[in-house]
Amino acid sequence: MLEHIIILSYVILLTGIVWLIFYINSSYRLYPYKFLRSIRTYNIVVLILLILRFSFFYVRENLLLYIEPGLSPIYLNVLTFSISIVTLLLVYFMLNILLNFNNKSFTKSQNIKAFIAGIFITSIYILTSFFPEKTNFSFSWLDTIIKNVFLFNLIVNTLEFLIIISFYFFWSNRIEDMYRKRIGRLFALFYIICNSISLLALIFIMQIYMTPLLRWAIQLFILFLYLLTPFLWIKFVFLKYAQTMSRLINSSVLLESIYNKYNISEREKEIIQLIIDGKGNNDIKEQLFISYHTVKNHLSNIYKKINVKNRHELVHLFMKSGDI
Repeated sequence: MLEHIIILSYVILLTGIVWLIFYINSSYRLYPYKFLRSIRTYNIVVLILLILRFSFFYVRENLLLYIEPGLSPIYLNVLTFSISIVTLLLVYFMLNILLNFNNKSFTKSQNIKAFIAGIFITSIYILTSFFPEKTNFSFSWLDTIIKNVFLFNLIVNTLEFLIIISFYFFWSNRIEDMYRKRIGRLFALFYIICNSISLLALIFIMQIYMTPLLRWAIQLFILFLYLLTPFLWIKFVFLKYAQTMSRLINSSVLLESIYNKYNISEREKEIIQLIIDGKGNNDIKEQLFISYHTVKNHLSNIYKKINVKNRHELVHLFMKSGDI
């Protein structure tokens, strides 16, 4: 009975996450903000994680009955390790989302360091799992954590929780655009609530004895939260922000009146529209095929002409003028 409930639940969850990815993708096609693309990637990784968890359950409950006992740990070890690594990747992609809110992303050197760290963890796992006689005892604690899915999830969720809290209270203050700061902080708040509930549920599962059905119901609730959180944020926060920016950009009469008032050149018009669309300096450089230094010079000239200090004041000027 429980097995059928779990299989049906996974099918519903997988269907839900696939729908969510298409929903995010359709929103991204309308409003191509970099952080929305990162949210889509994050949820694709969530989909992979769900598939791995379903595979782990299916192998443990079914296939292990038909293979040799000596081979069964290999299948489970590989799946357990895969689940742990993909769970850890979620932290990396969450960090990337938060950086994108400030028009930043991981540098090449940071990506290389993350890759090296992944290789290091993988090597330790392979040594401790398949060559235990050659492994130093000091690695055993890491192997224990990776193999204990509940413990590893608790540690990784706590790490992600701390990162999101840091963004909400500290990192978001570096975002100059007040409106982007607001939607970024709301994104963090949505996930703070989600992670708080998830952490409490995981601790509850580990500390309290309960029936398998109740344990699965709580796990299902946690997974459902991670599907619901980005949907609610996009529907009730992001789309309102993006539609406001879009209306502003499409208000050609308003734009032209301000351009004429401040004697804005054609190139400066292109840059202003990209800024209002939420693009960073690197995005502007790539779209207009100009150097980063040239972008900075144009921005400096725009700020002087319109008499503003930064992007936030520039966008605020257009929004105030448009009565939005």
